[in-house]
Amino acid sequence: MTTHFSGKLYHQLHYCTNLLQRGHGAKKNQRQPDMHRGQGRTLSLVNQNNGISQRALAELLHIRPPSLGELLTKLEANQLIERRPHDTDRRISNVFITEAGRASVAEVEALRQSYVDALFAGLSSEEQQTLSGLLDKLLDTLKSNLGELDDDESHDDDHGHRRRHHHYEKHGRGERRARHRDERQKSDV
Repeated sequence: MTTHFSGKLYHQLHYCTNLLQRGHGAKKNQRQPDMHRGQGRTLSLVNQNNGISQRALAELLHIRPPSLGELLTKLEANQLIERRPHDTDRRISNVFITEAGRASVAEVEALRQSYVDALFAGLSSEEQQTLSGLLDKLLDTLKSNLGELDDDESHDDDHGHRRRHHHYEKHGRGERRARHRDERQKSDV
């Protein structure tokens, strides 16, 4: 493959990524103007794990319990979830989705599916399968060239996307930077 054509492919892929991110952001704002960052994912996880403990939900979301508490307070104020004390251990709070919460999740899922359908409407089923296979090959190449992220540095979200842990978690980006800085300083001595 020529360098010029590889450059064109890279540009096309980069441009597609930018448009997907812009389109996703625009669709997100249209569908849930009352939803704030993180609330949709939280609501979706509560829907999938109805009655989950607040601590387990914080672990699934990879956020601190106080941050989750703020999210849940907002969702509860909009009557999308409710928190109830555990039957036998009052120190544990369980999170349940309400009917309004289920309706909101269904609405978001329908809008997401509509967006995905429109996105791939220009490709036949065969072309979609071919594209998927080619993207899998590209992802394999990227993983082997860049190296997989360690399990303690990233996780798959409920959509299969790789996400880095937040800065406050063990082995977060800030801690790694400090470790690398310390190693550089030792080697300079």
